Amino acid sequence: MMHFTRPRLTTLISSALRCIGALMLATSFLQTCDAAEQPNFIIIFTDDQGYNDLGCFGSETIETPNIDQLAAEGRTYKSFYSACSVCSPSRAALLTGCYPKRVGMHKHVLFPSSDYGLNATEHTIADHLKSQGYATACVGKWHLGHHPEILPRANGFDSYFGIPYSNDMNHPDNKGKLRIPSDELWLDQSSCITKWNTPLVEDEEIIELPVDQRTITRRYTDRAIEFVKANQDQPFFLYLPHSMPHIPLYVPEDAYDPDPQNAYKCVIEHIDAEVGRLVDTVRNLDLAENTYIIYTSDNGPWLQFKNHGGSAKPLRDGKGTTFEGGQRVPCVMWGPGRIPAGTSTNAMTSTMDLLPTIAALSGKPLPKDRKIDGHDISGTFTSDVSPRNELVFYSAHGVLEGIRLGEWKYLEKAPQKKASNANAPPPEPQRFLFHLTEDIGEQVNLVLTKPEVARQLRARMVELDQEITANARPVWKKPTQPLFEPNAQSLKQYEVPEWYDDAKLGIYFHWAPFSVAAYQTEWYPKWMYDSKTNKKWGDLKKHHEATWGPLNKFGYKDFIPKFQAENWNPEQWVELFEEAGAKYLVSAAVHHDGFALWDSNVIPFHSAAMGPQRDIVGEFCSAAKKAGLKTGVSTHYGRHWNFYEFSPKYDNWDPKYSGLYGRRRAENDPPTAEDEKEWEAVMVELIDNYHPDYIFVDGGIGDGERMFGKPYFRQPFYNVLSHYYNQSQETNTEGVVLTYKREFLEPDQAVEDFERKGIDEIRMSSKWQTDEKIAVQGWCCVEGTAFWPTEYLVAVLADTVSKNGNLLLNVGPLPDGTIREEEINTLKQLGGWLRVNGEAIYGTRPWTTFGEGEIAKPAADNAPVEGGKIEFATDAVRLTQKKGSLYAICFRQPESDRYSIRCLKKGTRIGNSGIEKVEMLGHDGPIKWRQSDESLTVALPEHLPCDYAFVLKIN
Repeated sequence: MMHFTRPRLTTLISSALRCIGALMLATSFLQTCDAAEQPNFIIIFTDDQGYNDLGCFGSETIETPNIDQLAAEGRTYKSFYSACSVCSPSRAALLTGCYPKRVGMHKHVLFPSSDYGLNATEHTIADHLKSQGYATACVGKWHLGHHPEILPRANGFDSYFGIPYSNDMNHPDNKGKLRIPSDELWLDQSSCITKWNTPLVEDEEIIELPVDQRTITRRYTDRAIEFVKANQDQPFFLYLPHSMPHIPLYVPEDAYDPDPQNAYKCVIEHIDAEVGRLVDTVRNLDLAENTYIIYTSDNGPWLQFKNHGGSAKPLRDGKGTTFEGGQRVPCVMWGPGRIPAGTSTNAMTSTMDLLPTIAALSGKPLPKDRKIDGHDISGTFTSDVSPRNELVFYSAHGVLEGIRLGEWKYLEKAPQKKASNANAPPPEPQRFLFHLTEDIGEQVNLVLTKPEVARQLRARMVELDQEITANARPVWKKPTQPLFEPNAQSLKQYEVPEWYDDAKLGIYFHWAPFSVAAYQTEWYPKWMYDSKTNKKWGDLKKHHEATWGPLNKFGYKDFIPKFQAENWNPEQWVELFEEAGAKYLVSAAVHHDGFALWDSNVIPFHSAAMGPQRDIVGEFCSAAKKAGLKTGVSTHYGRHWNFYEFSPKYDNWDPKYSGLYGRRRAENDPPTAEDEKEWEAVMVELIDNYHPDYIFVDGGIGDGERMFGKPYFRQPFYNVLSHYYNQSQETNTEGVVLTYKREFLEPDQAVEDFERKGIDEIRMSSKWQTDEKIAVQGWCCVEGTAFWPTEYLVAVLADTVSKNGNLLLNVGPLPDGTIREEEINTLKQLGGWLRVNGEAIYGTRPWTTFGEGEIAKPAADNAPVEGGKIEFATDAVRLTQKKGSLYAICFRQPESDRYSIRCLKKGTRIGNSGIEKVEMLGHDGPIKWRQSDESLTVALPEHLPCDYAFVLKIN
């Protein structure tokens, strides 16, 4: 029995290093084999076959004599892993030697409607062998993209014959996916024709529609045998990914048992018989001594289909999970005279290892122009020592979930339950730690008794994922025709994406060199040069010169070296904003001041070259994407053209600083064509470099038109919008959003934003947004400001959502990159409320009325309040709806144990019926209620589940 009393990664690694001698012996064995001829390779890849579904892997019900014979003449691999627990990612990994995430194929499976697939620029097993003169063929299920540009012949295969995706998927011309009880399909074997419309493809052409799946396994074998016979005199590679035993299950008449309980058994035994036919062909052609055959499965069994799914015993769970039953699969490797007969190994190996192993056996090194994750495991033919000591696990949807390191396995899965109340911390993920040598069934969770092991494995898991993510390569995407032309009419085709309509809450920030001044406003750069006194903020020029010195000695540019962001951690910001409940995170890109927060080729004064010397936009968006959140940028550059007052007495008079301040101009000069061109270039650079899901454009873009009565910046804006929308078809396939202010566009061209104010009624004709800040004074950090109470921000959110809007909430970080404690507390309080009541916010839509009562801003709006709490109270109720339920968000503090809502009086209908049930989110007990002619009245529990507002769920 193994023990891990002092767990260290270095110990695990050194264990592998001590086995180099064994690997050298294995290499010596291979060198004695006949290397005069290039070997042939056959990979048989079944679909959804479980670990226990072969006789040689312990099945007591399924007879597989032909595959068992391969095992008797070869080697079984008992710790062999697919790289994912579902179809498309696992196939991408086998062919490319990479984790699916590295090649962009990690986000679940492809469908007939999918417009992307494995990039033909990837280097596959077929590409590698074809470059050496091998004949190559793919016969069977492809499932890496059905478009001609990425079918097998674009990925190194000379020919293709098979179903391009799963056999339960219809042709793209048909909508939807048919689901019929599996027993019914088995009893009616003709259903493969009458109930399905699945295509059979040869090369790039559909040759049979629908394909007769009863004979598909046999026809795959027929075609495979034809290929082997045709290429017996040259080296060949046959990739035979069977469509079965993926449901629906079909077999030819001579293999059919009408008892549905034997359906899966029939299919596996039929595959075994067909494997026997293929192996007999190899033997009869005297090719056995120079041919490797690898038999394995793409993932574990589909257990939900019971007698139509297999078994992973003794492993836990099956397809779609990262437990062992989802990815540990049966594997048999056969190579007479090269792989010792009748042997078995527990060496950790993976489908990703097949490409480098085959490359080594074929004698040609892999290209060095790309990173892969596989290892040459040819040494394991004769040794139990594998060069692979670790394996990262991703969920069926590409979410990082675990790692195996040596004999230890750590899993971290999403929490099963939501927070019970607002004061509770965010639910912890489910964490598991297993010692697989002692517990192959993953039944004993050691995460509490071995916390140091869990910590080390988790750290390594994150480290590996970060490298994979940082170096991931793009998938192929179907080229799209531009839908949007740069004109007003064409842009009206725009539709707000569902993700944005569901998200409801975003967070952004104002952060720049003006954060160093931290005085009154983010407009400080303008007013420090302005000869006039501002009515709201006073004489900022006088303050600046008294604090920092005369403007010819200390101008705005001199704040840049003081803007260091030395304590900035974008991952911590993202974690905080996500805890607050935000679904899209927006990085400041450039404010009116003209200092860019990215590595810009348009604006010479930027954060990558000076000040922080970091790409703020790039780092923040990268951290947000890793967290699975939508990302955005905010730009206020449209006002930069007339932001500064110029004077020979100021530093901005010097042309060498025009890259920050702009070109010298008089106060009443209109924008120039060069100004318009520069603004457009800034926007296009942000779009092309960062592919944001969301862009915030401040209202200053319309100043030129309002001041001079000419459409300045309008055509550049149309150019930017059309470019953004068209590019999103390939880079942001779930859609993008741009918000604008002050009626510069039309509401059906983009999303209108109303700064710090809502609207009076529900606006169903078009989506809208409001942006609000946590601090009372200033959008950036300002010394001495008060902060809005959390209850007010919850009220703003509820009011906005009830009227079909989104809220973009602002924070003002300090120049060192830390966020003020008051803002942190507010964000955590907001997040706590949303953990209990988010059901009434996210994914909801307005009801027939937004509710009742007013939500007015507290006193001291924009006033320089010195600390202290600003009082806020409201008697408002706001209503939202989702999936047949109505949600009443109630702010009025009850004066008794009864609460009444007038707009839900007797006669109120929800959908097609009256009120039948009332619950309170976060409260486990029943809620008593009654309707009268005046109101809906509920009896409140003794303790409300959260502060600020409680939510009634009404059905």
